[in-house]
Amino acid sequence: MKNYLMVFFILTWLLLGYQESCCQEAVNSQGRVSVATLFSQAKSYHGRTVTVQGEVIGDIFLRKTGFWVNLLDGDKAVGLWVPPELKKDINILGSYKRRGDIVRVRGIFYWQCPEHTGTPDIHVFSLEIILPGYEETMYLDSGELIPILLLAIIGASTITLFRLFRYVPSANPLPDKNNHARDSRWTR
Repeated sequence: MKNYLMVFFILTWLLLGYQESCCQEAVNSQGRVSVATLFSQAKSYHGRTVTVQGEVIGDIFLRKTGFWVNLLDGDKAVGLWVPPELKKDINILGSYKRRGDIVRVRGIFYWQCPEHTGTPDIHVFSLEIILPGYEETMYLDSGELIPILLLAIIGASTITLFRLFRYVPSANPLPDKNNHARDSRWTR
């Protein structure tokens, strides 16, 4: 019986140690945490100081004591509550035609922020520009142009054929000499 208990305690210790190492791997070598990790392990990060890196996107929403901006990290975004003195550091916000500044922020993560109606956010106290934003030029690839032209030709041909052989309903078809009603509804 002692052997079973010892094996049970060793396995439990190994599993708990493995779980701790998994959580520590979520923080990379530079001390950054991804937004996806913040959301998946929200309760363990709630109220803690975190470092997150990503692209600032959307618009800046000014308030009296600071401003809101969104940070996109991969496919997840989080709201940042930033003091007004750090606004000068943000130059370009990401949108459809622009790549926003890549920033590294340090602040306190709240899964349910008591100050901002219970939404997840980061209260930033440090903001550093890693890469400046830039305007993106969109080019039309020739591989995309061929299907577009093909669909335009098919659409124009369909409209032309329907107009050429249009269906004209007649109210009173006249019988022909064999006393059959002529179908004169299709005209040319």
